[in-house]
Amino acid sequence: MPSAGRTVYIAGAGIAGLTLALALAKFGASVVILERSSTVTEFGAGLQLSPNARRVLNQLGLDRQIKAESLEPEGIDVYPFGAKKPLITLALGDTVERRYGVPYAVMHRGDLADLLHRACRRFANVDIVFDVSAKIRMGDADGLYFRKVGTCGRSPGRSAVAALSAACTSRPAPSTLRFKSN
Repeated sequence: MPSAGRTVYIAGAGIAGLTLALALAKFGASVVILERSSTVTEFGAGLQLSPNARRVLNQLGLDRQIKAESLEPEGIDVYPFGAKKPLITLALGDTVERRYGVPYAVMHRGDLADLLHRACRRFANVDIVFDVSAKIRMGDADGLYFRKVGTCGRSPGRSAVAALSAACTSRPAPSTLRFKSN
């Protein structure tokens, strides 16, 4: 993946945006993350890291940090509604690690976001710009379309992705995206 010399803009410093930034930075791309909040934050509770997700995060150099901040359960009990005993226990732990080569884990999404943020900050070619209000300009061979976006972020109907989706439903998909901040 020849990325050296390219600048990639990512809308949002959530788990997906930070993971993408980290991967692109490792290939030499200059990355600018545009975040509408003033800090990296994640709402919600825990999340499950399947072996596939864990493998990707490990390849990004996060194995030791994830192991330190997550829990690798031995199994998951499945209970029918109102039952006092589990219907079945799904084996995880060593069983999953033997089968897939990496463990299944659970952790708080805020801990994962913080871990990814710290990893991105170690790269000189990753810049995170906070408190961003943005306009997205989309262009194709016929010229530029313009679509104003209040903020870049994950709020339904207000994110850059939602704006791009809305713009593309009534027009052909753009061949070029350009970013211009306010």
